[in-house]
Amino acid sequence: MSRDNRASRVTEMVGRYAFRSAAFLFGFAVLQWFAFTGFWLGSQPIIILAFFTILDAIAYPAFALFSLVAVLAQLRPWRFTWHPWAGLLLMVGGAFFIVDALLTGFAK
Repeated sequence: MSRDNRASRVTEMVGRYAFRSAAFLFGFAVLQWFAFTGFWLGSQPIIILAFFTILDAIAYPAFALFSLVAVLAQLRPWRFTWHPWAGLLLMVGGAFFIVDALLTGFAK
């Protein structure tokens, strides 16, 4: 009898949720980047910047860890889907946007 090479339902579900949360945070990071580098919020939105700095410092490591766990869950049985890998890639890309947005915002 051959072995089923598909990922389990739980692994697929965790991977899909990792991708969805990463896609949301990536969109949020791009929105912050446009807001802080394009000066949409005025000359010095320090309170808003401080709030988003705290929010990003909590959310990004937590969801990046979630995406990493989803990727690692697929490595043991060697059953791969694209969702967790794309989620991890979105988290890395979003981190670059966040760093640039916050540095630009605080450097004004």
